[in-house]
Amino acid sequence: MHHWYKDIILDITVLLVIICFALTLNSILEIILWVYSIMILATRLILLSSTFLKQKASKTSAPTYFYHILYFLNFSSFIYIQNYFLATIWGLIWVLSSYSHYKKSM
Repeated sequence: MHHWYKDIILDITVLLVIICFALTLNSILEIILWVYSIMILATRLILLSSTFLKQKASKTSAPTYFYHILYFLNFSSFIYIQNYFLATIWGLIWVLSSYSHYKKSM
């Protein structure tokens, strides 16, 4: 049996960094989150348009609902601290991820 919790270590770490940022408004964490968020959004956009890269992308056995919960918490954290630019990026990441999962299940 594959343990999917090993697949989500980075995602949990990012959530913890976002929560730390929301509590402290540390400018270094903000820069890290901007870079990471833009990289994830760019990756989602590239994967959306490339069938070849979709096949090569790492697969996870984590349930889809887990990612919805994570993206909701990330998005909500940025809304809570009124950082609407990062909230928008994470909203787009969430929508693109949902679209990918929807398309995969068809």
